[in-house]
Amino acid sequence: MNYNSNNFGQNNGGWDQDYGQPSMSPAAMQASKQAASSQTLGIISLILTIICCPLIGLILALMARGRAKNAKLLMGFEPHEARTGRICATVALIIALVSIVISIASIYFYMQILAEVYEDLFAM
Repeated sequence: MNYNSNNFGQNNGGWDQDYGQPSMSPAAMQASKQAASSQTLGIISLILTIICCPLIGLILALMARGRAKNAKLLMGFEPHEARTGRICATVALIIALVSIVISIASIYFYMQILAEVYEDLFAM
């Protein structure tokens, strides 16, 4: 048995010898990155939507849902990260849409009240 020889060029069963992790195809690596970014964007969109910025949260939620869909298409199944991103993005999307609708309605009603007050003041 020769302990000084290396294993370059030998099939090691799909495992990366340096890190002990399975080697991935470029498509699988791209899908994994898409799933991870979907999760990150989904969580950030949920936080921003709840705290301060529903419009930015809406945009990030749409991006997260798109990346989750891409990861699912590339892998053939939905990874856990993509599922987490999709769920967080869906919740953020619903909250953002409700918040935007309420904001528009309140601005409309306040403008109506302001118009009535303006008419009462200057109707003389």
